[in-house]
Amino acid sequence: WVQISVDIYATLALAAAALIVGHLLTRRIAFLARYSIPDAVVGGMLFALVVTLLRGAGGVQVEFDPTLLTPLNVMFFTTVGLSADARALAKGGRLLLVFFVVVAGALLLQNVIGVTMAKAFDLHPAIGLMAGSITLSGGHGTAAAWGTKFLEERNLQGIVELGIAAATYGLVFGGLLGGPFAGWLVRRHASRGTGETRSTTGEPGAGSATPAPLALITLVATLLLIFVSMAIGFALYDAIGQGALTLPSFIWALLVGVVLRNLL
Repeated sequence: WVQISVDIYATLALAAAALIVGHLLTRRIAFLARYSIPDAVVGGMLFALVVTLLRGAGGVQVEFDPTLLTPLNVMFFTTVGLSADARALAKGGRLLLVFFVVVAGALLLQNVIGVTMAKAFDLHPAIGLMAGSITLSGGHGTAAAWGTKFLEERNLQGIVELGIAAATYGLVFGGLLGGPFAGWLVRRHASRGTGETRSTTGEPGAGSATPAPLALITLVATLLLIFVSMAIGFALYDAIGQGALTLPSFIWALLVGVVLRNLL
């Protein structure tokens, strides 16, 4: 085996390159754009394929610096929390409540099937959870977070890789099944859009598809909220997040982000 260790700077450069390649591919391949396959997944899967071929055919094993894996993963979920507006949720009314019940039932069903199948094959129940709602509904970020936790606490080797594979399966097949089904619903109910591009800027010329430039102070303020949410989230995780009710650090940062968004 030839082992290549990639430092943190080259890891970031390769990750950025993979994202750009994924973006270019989704713009040029109609199938990827039609079913909303994310740029990061397209570029990441292509990159993973190259690394796998190097390992299988060339005997070259590449190891990347994982230092930023947890911070960037937590940062991603923090931005999700900072985007949660309680006023918008309140406007959903009865329809939102019905949707919540349906989604909660689907999450429970995914976990019941996953754990049942894991036990049928004499596998650890956590593997069934990893192939359940953690990945099929949570996606790649949740897979990485919970997979790392299961690896550290349960010593389940390969569970992070399993989670990434299950999340990719859920994403691709969700697009393949959900896209055509959504199209059928649109045709059945004869739903039509206005044909105009909507903008959330609220500024003159809002009909234009060109976004308004991002002010530097807005970017700095956003980073401030993200880092404050992460700092408080990590502190809460260290203090109360590892007891009887175990929640990964990214959940705490997400919750803090929700609170800050709605208080401010």
